[in-house]
Amino acid sequence: MKVKKQKTKILIDNSITGGRGMAKQGYEFVEELKRRKIDYLLCTDEGFAYKLRDIGVEPDIIVPTAINEPPEKVNQAFAKALEYVEFEGLIKIGARMSGPQVAYKRKRPYVLIDAALPDVMDSGFDTFYPKDVFIGAKQYLVTTQFPWQFPNRFPELRNARVVTYPFSEKTKTELNKLRLSPDKDIKKQVAKFVPEVNTARYYMSIMLVITGSYIGSIEDRCTYGGWLTSAQYDQVVGFCRRFITDLGEQAPGRIIIYMDKEVLVAVSDLKEKYKSKLTLCTSRSKKWNYQEEFFLQRWADILVSRAANYQPFMAYLERGGIITTPVPSDGYMDEDQAAIQSSDLGLSRLVTYNDEEYIKKLLNFSSDKLAQAQVSQNLKATQKTMFRNKDCIDIALKSLGD
Repeated sequence: MKVKKQKTKILIDNSITGGRGMAKQGYEFVEELKRRKIDYLLCTDEGFAYKLRDIGVEPDIIVPTAINEPPEKVNQAFAKALEYVEFEGLIKIGARMSGPQVAYKRKRPYVLIDAALPDVMDSGFDTFYPKDVFIGAKQYLVTTQFPWQFPNRFPELRNARVVTYPFSEKTKTELNKLRLSPDKDIKKQVAKFVPEVNTARYYMSIMLVITGSYIGSIEDRCTYGGWLTSAQYDQVVGFCRRFITDLGEQAPGRIIIYMDKEVLVAVSDLKEKYKSKLTLCTSRSKKWNYQEEFFLQRWADILVSRAANYQPFMAYLERGGIITTPVPSDGYMDEDQAAIQSSDLGLSRLVTYNDEEYIKKLLNFSSDKLAQAQVSQNLKATQKTMFRNKDCIDIALKSLGD
């Protein structure tokens, strides 16, 4: 059988990862490389391919493996799939190093991109986290929307630095337009996929920013692949259910709350129980739509986000009503520590997931327009500084010689 050889300037490895955040980053790189007319191939695995397709990105290479398979098997599958793929440099999006191992062994330059530093670095190569591959990267880019002072557990990892979330010029243009659009126009757009925003009467809107994958299938929350443990999963589900229950008991008027489909399923009984106080809703779109999130984050009065270091669109939109609640709250991706720093910088309001007065603090913040205006101004200033000298895509490409 004749083997098809492929050749490209940049190989984007967007694989062996979990939530939609990494798919969004892949989308942004693809859009920007197209705009800059830089040749690329996009590589992923069978388990993650559908998340890329959901946002309109078709992978060029799909490796026949997935996150829930043993690391040595996944690494072998990547080595075989990329055997006849020539590339000048590699950009890895996500925490697991199956693709970068190929670049390391070929002595090709590569850049690593993730929302946090690795929890572990192992000896040898029969692992997702080989120490030599992490250290050998041109750059380890930690993406966020503020100057996060991340805890570096590995002094030998000297190539790590904080950068912006990767934004294509296309996305910047869309967000700039949304930020300046009248509220009534935003509501009209949201109503196209969430009709409840027009049919329900409410005095406040909330977006619960927790990706449905954290509550979804066993494949998404597998422990063997190193994503959520059972205890972490219980924290996420427990917080979502308690949030709805307490809000249903304490809300002074009707509130509309948007959430991902999987989250809505997990609280479906509470939707019925508190229907006199709360309107719980999700998108009617058949597939996840990336751009819908832009409209939703511009529409909601209050954004309850589980991760302080992953609020790029809220920050770019200068949304003042951000509450950060790290969950899982056991040091997962250093998000609890990031939330403290974000709050101290005045970029969001921190309310911990187990706070007994959670709803009281949420309601107080929702009525404090001066505090929200200050958060908005702080975000505006921070974004200006970050994109001036910490632009993720620019730094990644320069590191590879482009």
